[in-house]
Amino acid sequence: MIKFKQILSTTSHSLAICGIIFILVDNLLAQTLVNQNSKGVNIKVEQSDSELELRLSGPSYTQSSVFKLSSPARIVADLEGNFPKINKSFKLSGDPQFKELRLGSHPGSLRIVLELSSTEVPSYTSSGNTNTFILTTKRQNSIVTTKPKIFIDNQTSTQETLPNSSGALSGLANTNIQTSIQNDPELQRPAIGSPEPIQDDVPGASMTDITFIEPKADTELGALQITLTDRDSFTLIRTDQKEYKLIFSNTSKSILRTELPYFPPQYLRGITVVTPIIENSKLSLRIGIDRGYRLRASSSENQIIIRPTLSKWTE
Repeated sequence: MIKFKQILSTTSHSLAICGIIFILVDNLLAQTLVNQNSKGVNIKVEQSDSELELRLSGPSYTQSSVFKLSSPARIVADLEGNFPKINKSFKLSGDPQFKELRLGSHPGSLRIVLELSSTEVPSYTSSGNTNTFILTTKRQNSIVTTKPKIFIDNQTSTQETLPNSSGALSGLANTNIQTSIQNDPELQRPAIGSPEPIQDDVPGASMTDITFIEPKADTELGALQITLTDRDSFTLIRTDQKEYKLIFSNTSKSILRTELPYFPPQYLRGITVVTPIIENSKLSLRIGIDRGYRLRASSSENQIIIRPTLSKWTE
């Protein structure tokens, strides 16, 4: 449907029709998924039937770069500028194509990550000025036809399709949706990091959390904390000048997504990225470090603490 709005221009003698504006009903029904202000940075995400728009405004930035990654599928935008310390994540439960929005600041830059629900990355455009960044994605019909199970995982779509349905009917529909997803073997592959601990037949512990610990004093660097379901032995080895690998002896599962990088907040110095991987049915972590740092590991019950320290010499 198209709504026509006539604009009338008043003159001293008569009224004349100057033009007609075509307004799509789709735009009028845009839903706001995120609308927050974090330390002076305004974050707004709006969703309609045809597109999703991310608008970020506040601190000025010099340039931006936007790129896509296919495994797992996500859109990444890097903005260069002086940003405050931000480490935020927002669940995009109202959009069937996207799962989560994450923002993390680094020295001189801000990274924005849009994680997708499907394996197909939609087309996107970016625009803006010195203090406003806009990222717009276009919904693709091919995703609806080839990946209908991804679109089912959306409680908002049920309410939009049946706006007059009762709460009981909506709740029943959502219950069936969750059941269909849990029974889908393709969504339970550990290679894409299923959020459910589905490999119950595989012995060993599971990794349940990755936490970045803020330093208590200016002389400290912060730490990385890994939480397991059970205590496990491990080995921390250095693979090259900018990476360590944490290898578990008897941990083969992860409730967190694997092959997805976790970027630490700005207050954690020395560590640049943490990526869980599964190799030969064993879980390990790739930990990127800055030049001039090394890592030390300790454990307490089912938790492992990784602390960056400055090297005595530049490697």
